[in-house]
Amino acid sequence: MTSSFNASDFFFRCPDRPFMDMGMTRQLIEQTRRQVRTCAVEGKFEGPVIFTPPCLEDILGMIEDNFLSDRVLISGASPYKNRLNDKVASDILTVACRPLDQDLVCGYFSTSDGYPAENMNLIEKGVLRNFVLSRYGAAKTGLARSANDGGCYVVDAGHTPLEKMIGDIKQGLLVNRFSGGSPGVDGDFTGVAKNSFLIKDGMIADAVSETMISGNLMQLLQSVSAVSSERVNNGAYILPWVKVEGITVSGK
Repeated sequence: MTSSFNASDFFFRCPDRPFMDMGMTRQLIEQTRRQVRTCAVEGKFEGPVIFTPPCLEDILGMIEDNFLSDRVLISGASPYKNRLNDKVASDILTVACRPLDQDLVCGYFSTSDGYPAENMNLIEKGVLRNFVLSRYGAAKTGLARSANDGGCYVVDAGHTPLEKMIGDIKQGLLVNRFSGGSPGVDGDFTGVAKNSFLIKDGMIADAVSETMISGNLMQLLQSVSAVSSERVNNGAYILPWVKVEGITVSGK
């Protein structure tokens, strides 16, 4: 049984590098070869999970939508509604929305409301610095309109090489894709880890089939224990690999 379909995308102004070196093309082709045959994870465990850059983009999108957007702030459902300038994440995590970053091809110059877009930090060394509020959202909540419309994620590189990050894990999971429904209002999520690999005794082991992962987005932010020194720039984001503790992994 194969793991699942997968894709690598990237955006560029000038193709100045070989195709295989752009985005995560080389890594994903090699991983796809290994995913022709998969194994089932036995039982259930709680442990560290490494999220790859494309999977991290999806997670950051869920966090933005679930905690920082017009919808949840206007309704009062966001658990972060009174947490601006509070510590909500690990000290080693800085997340920015940078539509004007010169290294991103897929940026934008104006917001959906017609204001000039500016770069902004969402989380700075673990501290929540900004929401993602439109002019309407700002008027309804009494909070400040944000400097941009979100997206264009850039996460600061960490100090841990990916090889060491993997090498420090006795039992865990490398997650390339997450397939699940929208998280609950409180941030609880559950879904299937697609195109993913078991990490065992510091090595990437077998590709896994239909393995469930679950956790909570707020706890996830606080449980980031390592950020890789390597980052991937696909033109739409510049993101590292991140290691998160305490994710529940469920097999058969």
